[in-house]
Amino acid sequence: MVNRKRLLETFMEYVRIDSESGDEREMCLKVEKDLKDLGADVIRQGHGQDTHSNGWNLLCTLKGSPGLSPLILSAHLDTVSPGKGIEPLLGQDGVLRSKGPTILGGDDKCGAAAMVELARSLKDHPVPHRTIQLIFTVGEESGQYGAKALEKDRRLLAADNALVLDSSGPPGRMVISAPGHAVIRAVITGKASHAGNRPREGISAITTAARAVAAMKLGQVDDETTANIGTLSAVGATNVVNPRMEFIAEARSRNKEKLRAQTGHMTDCLKAACHESGAALDYWIEQLYEGFDIPEDHPFLLELSGIFRSMGISPFTAASGGGSDANALNAIGIMAVNLGVGMTRGHSTEEELAETDLYDTAQFLWEATTFPGHAPAPD
Repeated sequence: MVNRKRLLETFMEYVRIDSESGDEREMCLKVEKDLKDLGADVIRQGHGQDTHSNGWNLLCTLKGSPGLSPLILSAHLDTVSPGKGIEPLLGQDGVLRSKGPTILGGDDKCGAAAMVELARSLKDHPVPHRTIQLIFTVGEESGQYGAKALEKDRRLLAADNALVLDSSGPPGRMVISAPGHAVIRAVITGKASHAGNRPREGISAITTAARAVAAMKLGQVDDETTANIGTLSAVGATNVVNPRMEFIAEARSRNKEKLRAQTGHMTDCLKAACHESGAALDYWIEQLYEGFDIPEDHPFLLELSGIFRSMGISPFTAASGGGSDANALNAIGIMAVNLGVGMTRGHSTEEELAETDLYDTAQFLWEATTFPGHAPAPD
């Protein structure tokens, strides 16, 4: 029941609006206007320091029929770089790409356009539907800052289940498990000395860091856990024993205890190497987001699978190695499933999105919110 032509036009319009992380204001204003033009009430939530953005989150609730369980739909409005001056092109093969040396912006303006089209279609065709809360976040790509800011206004969230429209892969893909993510930052401080005349008087921060890294379990640690070194930085002259090394690494795991164990293992390696060399160590661990794991037999997933099948789309579940706003929503008690919306080669200038996947995503939202078999609201 969605308008395919209008949906494509909205997507093309949205991706032309620059909205790299931190600079989403213009995109926020556009989506806000589009919703208000439908007569919808829109709430701005999360500002400035909370979201690391000159924009804000948008919350829009479309009141539905009583007795039907409400549903949150979520997409983010920011993009990665290079995301300025995007000019989309629909090829003869039905695939959307960027004309120039930029990303396409389907991540996640595909989801945003589909959600706005749903609101417009419900205005055009006022059929019975669930209560739907549309949530558009900022700062997802830079650290889920917008979604995390929702926690302080948890009372504003209108449902216990959510669909996040932000996964690669075709419609029908349901991401039900994703890792928690922690970042370790450390500074190793040794002692400078002349590398030719007095090398034994120095304590090399570089050598110390190398010993620590050599002792670490990295890469694919197990089937749920990964770890990686992103930065080892030290600058100095060749004739000086280098006294300072900066270290940045990450660990991810779908198991909370394994994540804690992996970060502990990595910091233990740093401590041991510094103890051996006599260097000083300062380190910080930041939990960027928590993981989540939804049982495959959960009624919400069974309901979604049935809707996909009714559309002739084969549903399947998947685990992700990265995070999304689904992590932040699950962390505050909202069961959020991240759906495949068709984007491929994301975060690159080769990003693509099939127009049929854009349409199927929006049509699925229509079916999921007006579908006659969806679950009644709990007593």
